[in-house]
Amino acid sequence: MPVPYRLETPRLVIRHYNPTDATLLKQAIDESLEHLKPWMPWAQNDPEPLVVKAQQLRVFRAHFDLDTDYTFGIFNADESRLLGGTGLHKRGVKDTLEIGYWIHQNAVGKGYVTETVRALCYVGFHYHGA
Repeated sequence: MPVPYRLETPRLVIRHYNPTDATLLKQAIDESLEHLKPWMPWAQNDPEPLVVKAQQLRVFRAHFDLDTDYTFGIFNADESRLLGGTGLHKRGVKDTLEIGYWIHQNAVGKGYVTETVRALCYVGFHYHGA
């Protein structure tokens, strides 16, 4: 079965980004930049213009649809706020997936990453066959 575009947990919507999410993505990264830079190599390029973020989301969609990489946003339940980003990445041994994530500095310590990782583990085992 294909990896789903959308997952829902008790508090979160974990879904593939839409190009219209570029504003929320830019805002979340810009607000958390100093928090992210020590851990996320891609954060060294930020802040980036909104148009660059929109293009990145299109590339994420292409990889998702080609079944080569699965990138998701971590949204609050009404999807008005981006709390972070995550993904299932094909970077290792065949039939394995790596879970990557980043979290907004104001969302640290609230269990959102734990909730997200549980959902992604389910997807990796049951949909992808990892």
